[in-house]
This record gives sequence, C-alpha cells and structure tokens, in this order.
Amino acid sequence: MLPDYIDVREISRDVYEENEDKSKQELKSITLSTLREVLESGLMEIGDLNYTSNGHESWGLNIDESIEILRMQWEESSQISRSPELDKAVYLGLDAWLVLTDKGEEEAKRILKERAKLKSDS
Repeated sequence: MLPDYIDVREISRDVYEENEDKSKQELKSITLSTLREVLESGLMEIGDLNYTSNGHESWGLNIDESIEILRMQWEESSQISRSPELDKAVYLGLDAWLVLTDKGEEEAKRILKERAKLKSDS
C-alpha cells in the first residue's frame, strides 16, 4: 500500500506559499476550491486519523458538507490566530486528513509505473 495520508493543512500551506500576495479571503477560497477538486476527482476522501486503530476514518459526508466543515474550521481558527502570518495562512485551524481511495491508489500506481518506464527508457 502506498503512503496515502495528507494533512489538509499541507494544502493550505502550499496554497499560501504560492499565493502570498492574496488576501485571507482569496486564500481561503483557493484552498477550499482545491480541496473540492480533489474530493470531486474521487481519488481521495476526507476524514480523520484514528490513532487507536492506526487508520483513517472517513467523515462519510458529501462533498458540500465536508467543504462546509472546513470553511467553519477556517473561520473559527482565524478568530484565534496568534500572528498575522498564521492569520493569513491558517495552517493550524484545519483539522482533517485526505486518504487515497481505491481509484486514487490505482492512479498513483499507474503514474509510478509510467515514471519507472520513462526512467528505464532514458
């Protein structure tokens, strides 16, 4: 099995680093749109890590409900941020994990196989 968990704060951080000139509202919009695209692709699902079972627990919600939860987390965290930098990036407020679906794992393996072939051909 591939390493397949991604903390949504990583996506928030990446969006921030690529768009430092954007407003807080624009960063939120870009981040949530990016997460929506990932979920709509069917390659990943959103949920929480379960540390007792060492696995991922899907939220079991539709995409709109999941994005709404993330939006609320963002709003709550921006009210308690400790610095302008964190206030803009909001790394700490988002609390969810993405995990590969079976479809996502198949696609990841296909890509890895394709890259290996390209390396061997060069």
